[in-house]
Amino acid sequence: MTALVVASTAAPTIGTAQTSHSQSITECTTITDPGVYTLGTDITNATASPCLDIESSDVVVDGNGHTLTGDGDGVAVNANQTESRTADGHANVTVRDLTVDSWGTGLNFVFAPNATATDLTVTETAIGVQVGSLDTRPGYETASDGAMVRNSTFEHVESAVRTAGSNRIEVVDNAITTYETVGIRLDTVNDAIVSGNDVVATAESGDAIQVRTSDPAVNDGSSDNVVASNRIVNGAITVEHASDDVTNTHLVDNEVVNGSIAVGLARGVPTQTRVANNTLTHSDITVSFASAVTIEDNVLANPGTGPRGSIALRNAGSNTVRNNTISGAETGVVMSQLATDNTITANTITDTDVGVSLRSNSYNNTIEGNTLADNAIGVEVSFVDSTDDRANDIRGNDIMNNTDGIFVRALDRNLVVEGNDIQHNEHGITLRASAVCSPTAEGAAFVAVHDNRIANNTAYGVLNQNADVVNATSNYWGASDGPSSAADVDAPFADPVTGTLANGSGAAVSEDPNSAGQSNVHFDAWLQQAPEDVGAGNQSAT
Repeated sequence: MTALVVASTAAPTIGTAQTSHSQSITECTTITDPGVYTLGTDITNATASPCLDIESSDVVVDGNGHTLTGDGDGVAVNANQTESRTADGHANVTVRDLTVDSWGTGLNFVFAPNATATDLTVTETAIGVQVGSLDTRPGYETASDGAMVRNSTFEHVESAVRTAGSNRIEVVDNAITTYETVGIRLDTVNDAIVSGNDVVATAESGDAIQVRTSDPAVNDGSSDNVVASNRIVNGAITVEHASDDVTNTHLVDNEVVNGSIAVGLARGVPTQTRVANNTLTHSDITVSFASAVTIEDNVLANPGTGPRGSIALRNAGSNTVRNNTISGAETGVVMSQLATDNTITANTITDTDVGVSLRSNSYNNTIEGNTLADNAIGVEVSFVDSTDDRANDIRGNDIMNNTDGIFVRALDRNLVVEGNDIQHNEHGITLRASAVCSPTAEGAAFVAVHDNRIANNTAYGVLNQNADVVNATSNYWGASDGPSSAADVDAPFADPVTGTLANGSGAAVSEDPNSAGQSNVHFDAWLQQAPEDVGAGNQSAT
């Protein structure tokens, strides 16, 4: 074993040719050879930066429960091989069982493949652990592929773990509290796993976990990353797509409380993001300006006051929302701001103000096979005045026990309502009068209501408050003799096209406000029994 060398202008240097014996460290130093190096004492108020400078592969720094205390600046432990274009990286460096307090950066792994940071406590430090870099000087390597940060605690930090320009990173089983900018960041990283972390944010904190790409030229962006089984409190898991440079991200099996999952900033680009099997309480999932996102098998529960929209698609296209269970939100699923080509299917949404809302000029969306029950409104379609003629479709849903099963207002584009089981609501379908639609139609004329079961609704099967007629032929009204008329001195009302009277025993239709004794619902001809494939459960008529 070589002697400890002390120079007047630099930290001491430790070198060893033996890897089987541990050497004791009692002050800041430079490590130049492989081996196990164990802190023999706390090192306090260190002014050297870095305090421990690792210039070799196959090094283990065992903190042995001791603390490196700095002055709020500099690097505590540095394994950074970026001084030469040709040198190999410092591989297989492990730092364990160490407390790091009051540094600019706790651990810095740059061009340090397979580095491991484990069983750390990092406090009052700007960056807890830095893995890799986006330094793109020609010929210089900065990636720390295969690095791992695990079983560590970070508190009162700006950022706990930041990774950049590297692949196959693992950040697992860490506890992060009282951070400022970001808990865990994957920046231009591929094939990473972020799992089992507990991240608790404050009102001033940034994202809990963030996947992004700052420089698409490095690593061809970020792809195939997995964020799984983390617990997030008061924070967000975000996927930021600048263009097509963040793809195949999987956000699965996470628990989010008072926070959110957000995917955004890449409208029209196939992001292939999957948000699945997460449990969210008082939290939401938002997709903004993004495409090809699948949101499935999540449970969103909001006892008391819920978020404005549990799942929100804003200016987002070609996304799928399916098999989610949502309760207690202001809106279960909302599509707005030119949301297009989205599919909302097989979800169960209960106890909300609005189960599914389609608004703000969104078009060519499909709401299909959902169970929407015990809401104020099952499906709301409002303020749709797109220049695109493609219709929005409401098909094959179970819409039951709501105040309004389907509520439509301010509509100036086609809407298809087909094959739904609309029962036990106060109003099966309500078409609200509005002054903002086109001069030639108030909205009802754009609605086609066919092949539904509209039955057992206490006030109206179809309530049309517009002067124009809604086409509601070929529906089953709950009785073979067709619909009834709402209670009125002018009842029964005549079909506005055929003149047939709505004098059956089925659900009621409304009267034209401008023509006494005439309905503004074109109901004739009707079905004498429910279609066999009506509703989400494809129930047969009884």
